Amino acid sequence: MKLVLTYNDKLYRKQENSFNASIEKLKNKIKQKWSEYKRTPKQVPKGIKNILSESYYKKYIGVEYINNELIISENNEEIDKKKKRFGKTLLFASNPAQENHKIIDLYHSKDKVEDGIKLLKDPYLISWQPMRHWTDTKIRAFAFCNIMALMIIRIMEYKANINEMKMSPKILKQELKDLKHITLIYDENKIQKKISHKSTVQNRLWEIFNLDDIKI
Repeated sequence: MKLVLTYNDKLYRKQENSFNASIEKLKNKIKQKWSEYKRTPKQVPKGIKNILSESYYKKYIGVEYINNELIISENNEEIDKKKKRFGKTLLFASNPAQENHKIIDLYHSKDKVEDGIKLLKDPYLISWQPMRHWTDTKIRAFAFCNIMALMIIRIMEYKANINEMKMSPKILKQELKDLKHITLIYDENKIQKKISHKSTVQNRLWEIFNLDDIKI
């Protein structure tokens, strides 16, 4: 195995903000509970102890009862220890010969894979489910058709993007789906086939995908 430790300053700030917000939320919850007591308790009440014990952030703050007041303090040692891990990601690679930057690139590309799985599961796009097949050969054929559909959608998305028509696969499909193939029958000898009115976006997509080549 090969381990690669990465650091991202943007991730650090995001994790720090989330952590600080959670600490403040716990403090406010304790203060709210303290204010609900009609009589000032003589010690840290059980209700507040329960709030602490049930919280993931309990080790980052301390609660004391001093001079009839509830004092909430921060455990700076534990907080500093936690923040040292912010912004860092430890990557495990099964190929020790792989270069570090390639391992990082592969890790970042996982979002595209996960996004592809979401497209496969989208009931209004590819719709992997319901499968409605039970034999191995039919399941493999169905899976093949779904993967081919995903590849076609990705190619269409890519072609639209490089032509400055950046849009999600779902919107892309909807724009094209709104185009209707109309057959006008005037009489037995006169039949006209045409495409419904196209918007500016649909006209541009029509050009990008060379849809004029399709025989109506």
